[in-house]
Amino acid sequence: MFNLYFLSAYTKLTKSFSLSTNNQLIKSPYPNVRDFTSHVEQCTTLKDVYDAVKKHSQLGHCMIKGKLNFDLNNEPRKGATTGTDLTNFLVLDLDDAPWETHEAFMASFPELKEVSYFVQHSSSYGFSSKKGLSCHIFVMLDDYVNATLIKPWLMHLNLDFPVARAGITLSNATTSLHWPIDLTTCQNDKLIFIAPPVLGKGVVSRVKDSDRMAYIVRKQPAVNSYELMKHRTEKLKSEAVKIINDLREAAALPAMSKTTKWVGTDEVQVKPGIMDITGIRVGNEYTHLNLNGGDSWGYYHTADNFELIRNFKGELNLETKEINPAYYKECLEKHKADEARKAQEEQEEKEELPIANEDGDILLAFRDLPTDKYFNGTWNEEAHELIIHKAGDVQKLRDFIAHHGGRDFGEHVPIWKMHFTPTSNVVYDPENKTLNTFVPSKYLRAEYKAPKGKLGATWPTIYKVMRSAICGPVIDVADPEVEALFEHFLNWVAVVCQYRVKTNAAWILSGIEGTGKSMIVDHVLARILGRKYALTKPAASLEDNFNAWIPTALLVLIEEIDIKSSAKSRNIIDNLKYLITNSTGDVRAMHVDAAQTKNHLNFIFTSNRIDPIELTDTDRRYN
Repeated sequence: MFNLYFLSAYTKLTKSFSLSTNNQLIKSPYPNVRDFTSHVEQCTTLKDVYDAVKKHSQLGHCMIKGKLNFDLNNEPRKGATTGTDLTNFLVLDLDDAPWETHEAFMASFPELKEVSYFVQHSSSYGFSSKKGLSCHIFVMLDDYVNATLIKPWLMHLNLDFPVARAGITLSNATTSLHWPIDLTTCQNDKLIFIAPPVLGKGVVSRVKDSDRMAYIVRKQPAVNSYELMKHRTEKLKSEAVKIINDLREAAALPAMSKTTKWVGTDEVQVKPGIMDITGIRVGNEYTHLNLNGGDSWGYYHTADNFELIRNFKGELNLETKEINPAYYKECLEKHKADEARKAQEEQEEKEELPIANEDGDILLAFRDLPTDKYFNGTWNEEAHELIIHKAGDVQKLRDFIAHHGGRDFGEHVPIWKMHFTPTSNVVYDPENKTLNTFVPSKYLRAEYKAPKGKLGATWPTIYKVMRSAICGPVIDVADPEVEALFEHFLNWVAVVCQYRVKTNAAWILSGIEGTGKSMIVDHVLARILGRKYALTKPAASLEDNFNAWIPTALLVLIEEIDIKSSAKSRNIIDNLKYLITNSTGDVRAMHVDAAQTKNHLNFIFTSNRIDPIELTDTDRRYN
């Protein structure tokens, strides 16, 4: 049994086809993806491989040829494979190869003609006007071999059989060969694109997705591994150089130099000649290029090193200044400008950032973008304490900085954005110039460790208080309904504490004095969430027009509620429905106009009455 590895990303890993405004077919290349998530399938036979490839092709995934050293979770795959790992299967990649069918291809080689295989046609199959064969052919090996030993055998298939050799052409770079049977699919880091194409409106393929794969059974279940190890790279490379120069001579190009050089750890072709850059696609990390009219986007350079042009084709690397001096000059000028701008930004950021005093307090002085108000204060990372106050004007900001021995912010007041986001533990973010006024307690910041043993064994007092308030005097009774009720409450509390979001449902706790209803908030949840965010309010506050406490409250305990006896009962009920379920609402402080703001409120109501709130049978806002 062995593992096959597949990768997914934020989008389907395939080519897409669409129609232009004048109904011309537009082919988009494989997406430029950096981050992947891995998936593994266990296989024993070629049929298992076939089933796995078929499954993941329909999901829009790709295969990675080698074994992954670690799982990927939306992250780059750098270092995830080892080139010398053993493999027991092959992927033969044919690109416009000189055969009409996959059966004809397999029959051309003694090592393959009796071997079972499955074929998977390329994304372009059904659109291309080329007559050559483009597909992947999967075969098993009868033993595990070092992946690096397969490449000479692939060169042998291309060079030593007339039909294959006739299909060898110059690459677009004209410094290497385009092999009908790709030499790089044996590499353990190679991506094998298996997903069917994405078709835009009005695009019709000549081939159904269900017809892109076929499973073929022959006499032999696998290729003889010994056949792969009989061929010598040096002899084959010498033959390849001869073909390159023959083809270059036919194209009126000078012969290629046989020598190469090393630039760091990269082998580079010496004197490759001038090439046209006929396509440029700039990404965040890579710039992909087409050379001399090609459309594969197979050549690239990294964002931080434009000196070398690399490729996915197994060809030698090229020096940018050698193949296209004009493009090299553009890159060099852009690099100098980027470096100058980066240095300027770093200097400005350095001047703008507050400094810490002896107590570790970072000084804050800025204009808040959403409110257009000035604020000053301090943030202490070690103590996890934020102190922030309004400042009347710019001079008061300067006075605050000077009083605390800080660096003046210069001509312009720094612009930051204050927000209250309880779902984030990040308070001070100088890179993005944001300040989260929610300061998580030490309990919310701590790494969570699940308690061991029976529920409540780790925190028996808290457990008893909560059971008393929720379940009444039946603390030790193993009643399924009671247990279900208590589990429901604990789950509600867990959502409030762990995620700090609205649950859209409140609790009404009814019982005589001393059952611990208020203790749940005052002595437990207020400590976990922070006392600024877990409030206790009298029932009269529901009749108050001023509710400035709403924007920063996560949990509110309303004590001794008795809406039925209030003259404003209908208004209170309607207002509570709105506050419990709506994420925004009007907030009004004294001497300030009402304003719409986001709320994160969750309510617990307590009462000594059995029916403090008039409820309908269908009202799901209350527990």
